[in-house]
Amino acid sequence: MNYQLEMNAKLPYWYLNQQTSIEESIDPATRDKLINERLDFLKNPDRKDIEFGLDKYDKEELGKRERMAFTIMKIGACLDPRLSAWLIETEGDVFEKDFRLLKWNDKKAILDDLYPREAGAATWSTVEDLVYDMNEGDLYKKLSIKEESTQQIRSSNTLYATATVKDVRGMNKYIALDFRFASQLIRTRKAILYRGWAITTVSRFIVTIKHRYEETIGKSLTEYADRLENKPNPVMKKIAKEVNEILQKKVEFRRSRLQIDAIELEGTLDENMGILPPCIEDLLVRVNEVGYIGHWERLQLGIFLKKIGMDVETQLHFWYDKAVDNVNMTFDDFINKAGYVIRHIYGLEGGKVNYEMPSCTTIQGKMFCTFRHLGIEHINKRVVSILKRITGDKQDENKKNVAKRIIEASIRGLPNMACAYNLDLITGIKRDKIVHPMIYLKLAGEKSGKIKKELDKNKTGELVEEGEK
Repeated sequence: MNYQLEMNAKLPYWYLNQQTSIEESIDPATRDKLINERLDFLKNPDRKDIEFGLDKYDKEELGKRERMAFTIMKIGACLDPRLSAWLIETEGDVFEKDFRLLKWNDKKAILDDLYPREAGAATWSTVEDLVYDMNEGDLYKKLSIKEESTQQIRSSNTLYATATVKDVRGMNKYIALDFRFASQLIRTRKAILYRGWAITTVSRFIVTIKHRYEETIGKSLTEYADRLENKPNPVMKKIAKEVNEILQKKVEFRRSRLQIDAIELEGTLDENMGILPPCIEDLLVRVNEVGYIGHWERLQLGIFLKKIGMDVETQLHFWYDKAVDNVNMTFDDFINKAGYVIRHIYGLEGGKVNYEMPSCTTIQGKMFCTFRHLGIEHINKRVVSILKRITGDKQDENKKNVAKRIIEASIRGLPNMACAYNLDLITGIKRDKIVHPMIYLKLAGEKSGKIKKELDKNKTGELVEEGEK
């Protein structure tokens, strides 16, 4: 097996976010062995067992194998939304567990990697460094914060602290993140906002840091997917297909999802724009105006089009007609280049999974949500446009109040609530929150009388548990 590795010696050997490349000539037996090793570890990610008796060199070799396996798995998972979500979530959980156990200097190395300097300016800092950079003097006193030098620990079989030890892991250490990366903590007052910095302890930042790490995995998956779609390499496509099939057989999916009917609407997409979920409406506008949306957004829109009754052939023509990068390309060439992804969501490729529409939680995490990913200025323009469309010159105070609530919920970081107010503004239907785009469509479609028929047997829209695969 041939591989090349660029490694920052300061980073822990197990840290996956290090530059790794694989040779396309990797033999299938070695590839499959690496995948199986990683999958076995992910089932029981306890490093104490595997590190026992290993010296520094052994750990570095182990790290190489882990990163190789991770890279191979990304190639196989990148075009599959279920596998991609599983890989991001599972590796994120392992990272959080390992990060907690690191000593402070190792934590600093990872923070330097996850939050690099931008335009020469730091995006994370210790409070000590902020004091020095800002010439602030006693910033701890000014912010009324106190750093604990000890840490309480507990055994695995009790909820109560069993010992107090020196805080060598830095869990009680106060650090600062650029406020852009910790807006939720600021909104919920779990972090102090000071001169553009969110300041709190490492322990309170753990989930935020984990999400940042998961974002790097998501970005890497998108890059692999774009490479396979836009610069198809027969060898890499073959590896991706074979690894995808391995993962489909071996990965156990345990998660909740919303099962809800596919819905056929009266009229064309353009005629139904006003009742579509805001995220879908905005994606369609971008496709029509720009001719391009990102990989995850294409999956989101593609699955939705399937769920409103569009067959695979019609959808293939839809993307062929809309995409700006299909100039001078025949339809057959387009199918060979990008048709795999569309056929995949209908269960005609890869693991043969007939994909359900993702929930709002999944969409907000890695796809496109109008009220999470658009700026407030754009949301405001959008709401004003809807208000004018449905009220004309009338002074409808009730509608104005609902429109204001959309903006307020968006500012507060409550996209599900903002979407519910959007439904209220358009239809008058009141809900506490929207948790699935198909529920939004069903409610809006029934109110407007535009539902032609429901295509599936299940008509509940209830939350059901997905069994093990």
